[in-house]
Amino acid sequence: MRAVFAAGPTGLAAWPVLQEGDALNPALVADLRAALVDHPRDRGLIDLVEELHSTSAEFNRLWDEGARSVRTSRPARPSCTPRSAR
Repeated sequence: MRAVFAAGPTGLAAWPVLQEGDALNPALVADLRAALVDHPRDRGLIDLVEELHSTSAEFNRLWDEGARSVRTSRPARPSCTPRSAR
């Protein structure tokens, strides 16, 4: 996340291969938002969101647009039923 939204020569935002309108950045912001919903007390996530807000205008714009992650439910784990004794 930091590399994508960092300004300057070390950040991916400086790479010419990333075009405006790429789906990567909105998807990353949406996934970060979803992670924060799932883990609202995770200090690392909270700190990352605060850091990105303070350092990236693009992150702020995407966050303010309210990008949401489209989640699909995971299939239920198969139950582990012990075999009955024969």
